[in-house]
Amino acid sequence: MQQVIESKLQRKQPTLGQEGKGAAYKLLNSLLRRDPQLMDYFLEACMQPLMSHIERTASWNYTPPSATERTQDFVGLRNLGCICYMNSMLQQFFMIPALRYNLLAVDDGLPADWQEYKGEPVDDNMLHQLQKLVANLELSERTDYNPWEFCFAFKEFDGSPTNTGEQKDAQEFLNLAFDRLENALKSTSQKYLL
Repeated sequence: MQQVIESKLQRKQPTLGQEGKGAAYKLLNSLLRRDPQLMDYFLEACMQPLMSHIERTASWNYTPPSATERTQDFVGLRNLGCICYMNSMLQQFFMIPALRYNLLAVDDGLPADWQEYKGEPVDDNMLHQLQKLVANLELSERTDYNPWEFCFAFKEFDGSPTNTGEQKDAQEFLNLAFDRLENALKSTSQKYLL
């Protein structure tokens, strides 16, 4: 039965990307609708083992990756309330390739500083979170990245996480971000990055 599936799938060579995914789905759907034995085999031998490896989400507010796959060249940053000042500066940092790639290459030698925030473990290291944010903007297939972990690690003056419901000045954020980043980079090979 597996040879039947493989031989039928080899007849059609789908194109890459969304068109290829769509073509593969249509082909599989067409094959399985026409042959009940093939459908049984597919469900038992292919889908059931796959389903046993998929973890269920504990959150009710779950968006499957396919619903947020991007079709444009760049990934955006989700605005968590009033952090557009922060998002605009972070996106400008990202658009400087030398800064982006050198930032991703930094190893501060520090382990993750795990803290709990709203029941989730978060690395409280601002540099690590900035690297994670930049990596997601570079590599994610989603339409946007949720910067809540960066907001947690980028502390207010009183030591509390960034208040995402409070609008602030972009230049003030820029000065503070550069100061904190420069301090975080002091002991690394990228100490002159800024």
